[in-house]
Amino acid sequence: MLPPWESLPERRSVPVRASGRDEPWLQAGAQQLIATMESQLDERFERMVQAGLRHLPEYDWLGHSDLAEELLVEGVNQIERGKAVRQAILAAIESLRPAGARPAGTQCIPREWYLYVIMYDAYIEEISNREIMARLYISEGTFNRRRREALRAVAHALLEAKRETLAAHGGSGQPRPESPSPADSLAGWLLRQGGRC
Repeated sequence: MLPPWESLPERRSVPVRASGRDEPWLQAGAQQLIATMESQLDERFERMVQAGLRHLPEYDWLGHSDLAEELLVEGVNQIERGKAVRQAILAAIESLRPAGARPAGTQCIPREWYLYVIMYDAYIEEISNREIMARLYISEGTFNRRRREALRAVAHALLEAKRETLAAHGGSGQPRPESPSPADSLAGWLLRQGGRC
């Protein structure tokens, strides 16, 4: 007597074709899948950026980091690569800065300054979170939400700089022979500073 699984008829795979009425459903599913994949990639990149922010003064660490690889930063050694990564991060933080002078002293800091102040004070000035919250007159929950927004904004600025550089170099990372450098972009600023993204 044969085991039950051997007595069953063999199943043949039949290609499934989408009907015209299934196409919108398939397109919506594909778009959702793409959005999910991009979200996961963004979260991974944001974690790299956050690690880079935590090690901002450490050129050697930055030069060996996944962030240096992701940004396609090159240099003659790890220290030079680390300096280029640091410059990229600083430029991305600076891109959050609103126009005009930063409110000083006991002046109330307007909301448009929150993201810049949180990033600049926490990672460049190395001021404690409690002190930043006190300066901004915000709760810990609001501070954490704004810090996540700021981290996301810095990550997007770095990705945009990478895209601009790749576009300027024809996607290969090597300069095009007669391609003009981006004048006022973050990527152009990085290139002028001696880094490559």
